[in-house]
Amino acid sequence: MEISAVRRRLSETIDRAKKRAAERRVRGDQASRDFEVFLQKIAVPLFKQVAGALKADGYAFTVFTPSGSVRLMSDRSADDFIELSLDTSDDSPRVMAQVSRARGRRVIDTERPVGAPETLTEEDLLEQHYSTVGWAEALAKKGADVIVLKRFFKNSSFKKNNVQYFFVKDSYSSSIRSWQMPFRVFKKIALMQPDIVHLHHFSRSLQTFVLRFFLKKKTKNEREVGNKEVRESAM
Repeated sequence: MEISAVRRRLSETIDRAKKRAAERRVRGDQASRDFEVFLQKIAVPLFKQVAGALKADGYAFTVFTPSGSVRLMSDRSADDFIELSLDTSDDSPRVMAQVSRARGRRVIDTERPVGAPETLTEEDLLEQHYSTVGWAEALAKKGADVIVLKRFFKNSSFKKNNVQYFFVKDSYSSSIRSWQMPFRVFKKIALMQPDIVHLHHFSRSLQTFVLRFFLKKKTKNEREVGNKEVRESAM
């Protein structure tokens, strides 16, 4: 083979490698942006909801948000946690779930792919972390009609295990301040005409007070305060 042909093939191979590397960087950058939106709009709020549900059952967990990931960790052991992060080492970036469990002196650490960040939905996260809806499913099994509402970056809904889920779009971030009123959620709750409203994230007095004006007088209002529950009759 002539040296000119070898040089041509070598040059073509190098060009293809550079092109693939550039395309992978573009995919990685886009995936990082998608993953950041996924963290703020879906993962972090849902992890906080899981932590609240676990604390209500006596299991103390805390949510941590280091750069580019979210971790739900036991307050008793730093070796017990679930963490979501973005893996861009392959040609196709993907979200990875790392699960660590302490068993005596032994720590079991596993990783598994969750999916591409731009394709993940609220249902995907509920399937990955089903404990957030455990209390709702338990009530449904007892014959109660259970509806779960959550603020979200888009309007959507689905039904799973006899529990109806509604995600209500609003303009606030994942953590709302005491003076911010999610009126769209309030109105959606009122349309349901519930007998009992259990509040996970509207524990601030002003938000709870305003919500009561949207509800019927017979509706009971429960809100979490630490590990206690305060039940109030709606105004």
